[in-house]
Amino acid sequence: MVFPVSSARYVRFKVLTAHGGERVAIAGLSIRRSLDLAPVLVASASSEHLGYEASNALDNDPATFWHSEWEDGQHLPQWLQVDMGDTVTIDQLSYLPRQAQENGRIAAYAVLLSVDGSSFFTATQGSWPNAAGLQTARFPASEARYVRLVALDAYGSASVASVARALACSTPLSMSKQPNGRRRPPALRLALRPRMSSTAMC
Repeated sequence: MVFPVSSARYVRFKVLTAHGGERVAIAGLSIRRSLDLAPVLVASASSEHLGYEASNALDNDPATFWHSEWEDGQHLPQWLQVDMGDTVTIDQLSYLPRQAQENGRIAAYAVLLSVDGSSFFTATQGSWPNAAGLQTARFPASEARYVRLVALDAYGSASVASVARALACSTPLSMSKQPNGRRRPPALRLALRPRMSSTAMC
């Protein structure tokens, strides 16, 4: 559930109807700032194959994906970068792998952050299993405008990388600082997890 940017301390989730009768069951309820609600999101990549452009990682369709070039002798590492349009505070990145097959699913990764698009620092490094489910990389809260997911190693083929969806998030409800020194209320995503777990980003 997504709603316009608002300032609030208390959030009440009101259940109007329920499946299976009048009883309500909620396994988890969280409020998060989702950076896919930023004014501008622009994806770029170290390379991309025609039809598998970086923008596919931002289109909300798990069936489409970014794929690094495989015809020009390209090798890993390869990266996908998202310009969030503003400097914000983030502490995790969610990654949805390619769904149909393993080729290009990221095995070992690094997350690099930058405020200017030129000078990057490594927020975290790690590895993910060979699975189609949502993966998460967490790191200390940092200010950044540019988030770069670097594929250091991959499943299926060690020379290509693919990403179906990538999204940077901040789990704490905080105020992001603007260039003019003012602070903007965070955009909010209300993530409701029913009894069956979902694949909602972040």
